Amino acid sequence: MNEPLSASPRRPVAATLLDFRRNLVLSCCVVGFWISVLSCGVNLALGVLDAMFVMSVLGGAVSGGVWFRLRKQPEALDASATALLCFAGALVAVGWPRFGGILGSSPALLFPIAGLSLVFTTRRRQRIAVASLVAFATLLYAVHLFAPHVIDSY
Repeated sequence: MNEPLSASPRRPVAATLLDFRRNLVLSCCVVGFWISVLSCGVNLALGVLDAMFVMSVLGGAVSGGVWFRLRKQPEALDASATALLCFAGALVAVGWPRFGGILGSSPALLFPIAGLSLVFTTRRRQRIAVASLVAFATLLYAVHLFAPHVIDSY
């Protein structure tokens, strides 16, 4: 009656952490892809074919591409995360001057995005990602302070 529960084989913490990191990047790509597709559809329905539409198309292409690559090559986590973070930074950089009134505080978005640096597989790569995003945000803030004519007023 009281049979002992059979112990399931335990996976090493490193393997489960790697799976968690991979699934986090995949989730970000899936959400980003579908938001981009919906944004493109709304822009097309409204007949608005401006920079926001172009960024939605690019967002769908990058998110979908990273999503597809990571599903085909699960070991390419660091390269996929790099592409995702670079695109997020580019989106902030392009969106800030172009849509200053709407996304005027977008450099601050780089700090939560920096949390995604934890998906990288080594501490060195994580540090490089965080330092790069902080340096990039500092550069955007410096442009805003010392060359405000470059960016729309917020």
